[in-house]
Amino acid sequence: MNSQRKGRLQLLLLVMVFVLPVLAVVVLHSTDWRPDGKSYGELFQPPRQLTFPSLSTSGHQSFDAASWQGHWHLVYVSAQECGRSCGADLHMLRQLHASLGKEIDRLQRVWLISDSLPTDIANIENQYQDLVILPQSRALIAQFDLPHIPAADSRRIYLVDPLGHLVMSYPPNSNPYGIRKDLMRLLSYSWAG
Repeated sequence: MNSQRKGRLQLLLLVMVFVLPVLAVVVLHSTDWRPDGKSYGELFQPPRQLTFPSLSTSGHQSFDAASWQGHWHLVYVSAQECGRSCGADLHMLRQLHASLGKEIDRLQRVWLISDSLPTDIANIENQYQDLVILPQSRALIAQFDLPHIPAADSRRIYLVDPLGHLVMSYPPNSNPYGIRKDLMRLLSYSWAG
């Protein structure tokens, strides 16, 4: 009798181990439950596919559609002269990039300027040597527009994936720790870039 009870208990445990997970999946699927994931940026739903015109950097090098492939891009959009606020934003982007550690090579920083180059461009290029500066990029900037927010005047930060999709947007004065948390999560789960 004791061995029969032990056998039934083992059978019951086996059934629980194999049936309960399947039952849990069926229940979660039928109730359409999704775990809460919090991102600090505004997610583009669905991601917006960008078309990249051929542009020239501030150093007169070509920056075409192929230049956008294979890396994540943290894109800063502003007008030509945006003063101290641009300097603070560019500095924050450099610090964010530097904080990525071993993932640093997977991200490139880009500054899209709607008009011609700022008057202090030599100083900016000196300070931010690995920043890609793209003046006269109105055609590309127009694709970043959000409802009621024209991108050219927004001083927003955008995230573009290695396949050329606009993925996230961050308003001016965003918390850099939140942006970094989003970036680290994306880079750790992404196979691209």
